[in-house]
Amino acid sequence: MLVTSRALAPSGPHETHVAVLCGTDELTYGALRDCASTVGDASRTWTVPGESDERYIALLGEWSPQWGATFLGLASAGWAVGVLDPRWSDDEIRGALSQLNAAAVVLTSPHNMPPCLAGETW
Repeated sequence: MLVTSRALAPSGPHETHVAVLCGTDELTYGALRDCASTVGDASRTWTVPGESDERYIALLGEWSPQWGATFLGLASAGWAVGVLDPRWSDDEIRGALSQLNAAAVVLTSPHNMPPCLAGETW
């Protein structure tokens, strides 16, 4: 079973119950599904460079309910998501990206881009 099958299943009367909580930041089941659906729908329009149909993508950002929704949205759209830790050094991020062969890096916050990603392509 995909992680998205259970997390994004219609929740009926539980729509307003908290699904993800991080400190005081939270998402209800309905909001989690809506956010993940928005990310998933948008990512389905992205093209994968080269001739391969493989859809690898990297996700970088501090944990938050929105990070979780982004992960679920990408996974539900068929992306194989490689999770990068924002505490890693530039060399560790570069090394992970070279192994992932990611088509892109999704940042969950515009201010968390490590210097090694500025102007880079892989």
